[in-house]
Amino acid sequence: MKWASRLGKELPKIYHVLDAFGASQKVCNVWQAQGLAGIAYDIKLAAGHDMTAEVGVKEFLRMGLQLHDGGLIAAAPPCSLFVPACASVHRRSLARPQGNQRNFKVRLANRIWSNFATCVHILLSLRPSLYLVIEQPTGSWAFKQPEMQRLTDVLGLPPGQS
Repeated sequence: MKWASRLGKELPKIYHVLDAFGASQKVCNVWQAQGLAGIAYDIKLAAGHDMTAEVGVKEFLRMGLQLHDGGLIAAAPPCSLFVPACASVHRRSLARPQGNQRNFKVRLANRIWSNFATCVHILLSLRPSLYLVIEQPTGSWAFKQPEMQRLTDVLGLPPGQS
């Protein structure tokens, strides 16, 4: 957190939107068409955008710290291993929201969401003027993950409103 706090004071504020997990860059393109600067973060765009690696986490934080006051983090993290249609693979339940930990893909999806939620928590702690929108299908287990529960608590969202 000290690293991010120090870096946040040094970086220029040049972006209006951070299109997180936005390989298509559609959110950035729409904002740029309106004359507003945007940047996209997705592993398909750059190897350094790996949310499971230290370099990727730091890059996401760096991008977020470059948002103008009132900037938006528009995020669409991977959902396939959190939706009911894949229940036979992820085997999530109220008793086990983290699902089948023997399945590498489930562990990977959990790590991506855990690191993402932690990064957003750090960014909103350092830059409370930022806005956040997270796109997920109805019934997604993503918001039942421990880190997301902590984030929704910090944001003051009532249970079931995330």
